[in-house]
Amino acid sequence: MNSTQNDDLCSAVLRPNRRLSRKINAALKIHELTVEQAVVLETIAALDCPRVTDLRIALGLDPSTVSANPKPLLKRQFVVITEDVVDRRVKLTPEGEMRLQSPRKILNTMDDAIKQKLAAHGVLEEVVAALRLLSQP
Repeated sequence: MNSTQNDDLCSAVLRPNRRLSRKINAALKIHELTVEQAVVLETIAALDCPRVTDLRIALGLDPSTVSANPKPLLKRQFVVITEDVVDRRVKLTPEGEMRLQSPRKILNTMDDAIKQKLAAHGVLEEVVAALRLLSQP
């Protein structure tokens, strides 16, 4: 058995996730957003008024969690939820779009730093592929 087989992969994945979350939350604190809220806003913007179900799938959330996630954003009027007989959709408000601008820069800067670090060690493609694999249901 080699050392990779003995590694605790759950801890190996969770440790950098917690570290990155703390770092991003600290950077976003001035904008009064958490990393989870910024990612929800960014995902809503990227999907352009997604159905709530599409947002849930894109974020990898279960149905009960996706309902709770936008509530603080709704309260602060960063998003609105529209309902009709067919579906419910989440849309950024102009305030939400404006509020996302600075956090988007922070997230992009951190994303670039992670990519550069992984690329410098020649593992960027492998890590991205592994994360995509782990993100699948």
